[in-house]
Amino acid sequence: MLKSLKIIIPAVAIVATVGLVGFIGNGFASDQPEKTAFQDYLTAVSQKSPKQGKSLMPQNATSVEGLQLSSFSIPIFRTPDANVIKSYEGTSLIGMLQPTKEKLWFMMKGEQPEGIVVADDVQPIKMGGKNRSKDLMNMYKAAKKAVKKENQIRYFEFVGQGIFVAKTSKGEHVYLSQGAAQILNMPAGKQLASTDVIAKMKELLK
Repeated sequence: MLKSLKIIIPAVAIVATVGLVGFIGNGFASDQPEKTAFQDYLTAVSQKSPKQGKSLMPQNATSVEGLQLSSFSIPIFRTPDANVIKSYEGTSLIGMLQPTKEKLWFMMKGEQPEGIVVADDVQPIKMGGKNRSKDLMNMYKAAKKAVKKENQIRYFEFVGQGIFVAKTSKGEHVYLSQGAAQILNMPAGKQLASTDVIAKMKELLK
């Protein structure tokens, strides 16, 4: 999930791509792992390398002043393997998804998202992704408007790109991130039918 940038702060390591930080290795557990990830992000943003005098985080990392972890989280679902998707005959995206123990939080500065944190109930997994957080927040707000209860919203990733599904009385409304839209050749952030998205997913996996 969320494969982009990997960084190591005490027990973590640095490899750059898109501004996300991945926790690697074992023995990194916490009662509130999302807060562990958030605090380590704050530390890493302000930390300087004694040899190079540079931040350990990417240059586009946000300032930590006023940054807070969102009070809500979004459960993360996953798709089955490619063969199951290709042979899937249903019309419901939600019916195809499988639950995980991972959740997504936003790092907020006031009302604006400045990054994300992903963790399960044992350890932090990913953090960072300023631009991605803004994209995901817009999708989340659109999905939230379409439902009466937040548990009617599903978030998952396809080929590493975020997708929201809102289960409404009129069917499923699907919203694609910029990355997912490019991969599937469909509009980003617009309400789409689950049948159309499933068809594009199958087409990509041929």
